[in-house]
Amino acid sequence: GLDRALAAGVAHEINQPVAAIRAYADNSVVLIDRKRSGDAKANLGIIAVLTEKIDVITNEMKDFSRKSQSKTEIMDLQAAIDGALFLTGWRVRARGIALTVTRKGDSGEIFAHGDKARIEQVLVNLINNAIDALEGVSQPSIQIQTSATRNKVMLTVIDNGHGIGDQNAQSIFSPFFTTKKTGLGLGLVISRDIVTELGGELSFESLPSRGSKFFMS
Repeated sequence: GLDRALAAGVAHEINQPVAAIRAYADNSVVLIDRKRSGDAKANLGIIAVLTEKIDVITNEMKDFSRKSQSKTEIMDLQAAIDGALFLTGWRVRARGIALTVTRKGDSGEIFAHGDKARIEQVLVNLINNAIDALEGVSQPSIQIQTSATRNKVMLTVIDNGHGIGDQNAQSIFSPFFTTKKTGLGLGLVISRDIVTELGGELSFESLPSRGSKFFMS
């Protein structure tokens, strides 16, 4: 059933911090060989934070698989964005992707009722999907936009990648559907259900030229 599939999706969700740990560990070996122990020590500190992230993800996924109620609170949306970029930034830099984070309208902070860990989890998935869609694209870019009105907060992730295609657009939120060579096809299913449980909506739009846009509101 879907609950079992969501539980299996834990492996998919923790893959990114594990990959980041591997990258920082490999880099630490190089730094130690170059006798840059201070920089290597800093990497170990980051690895420790990443292991804590994995613990948060696995605990959150266990709770979600049991359909437990999220504990929402007033949170700074930028803090969730910063947390997601901490986990995915190394991939963005490695691929040479131009990343912009913009806020529409009022330049002040945007607060919303939500669960920071879960919103961060959704953002990590959307950003990594965007990175994957930019494979082989010249001048790749990702835009993360936030906007707020009196009653609604919207967060948008846009890429100028290859796009999903109209034939696949209706299936992207279906369990086990994926256009990737590897992956369980559960990331967007989990992300949509998390956003729905938090009282919001996750939707998708294929851009006219090429690329993808995901809305979370």
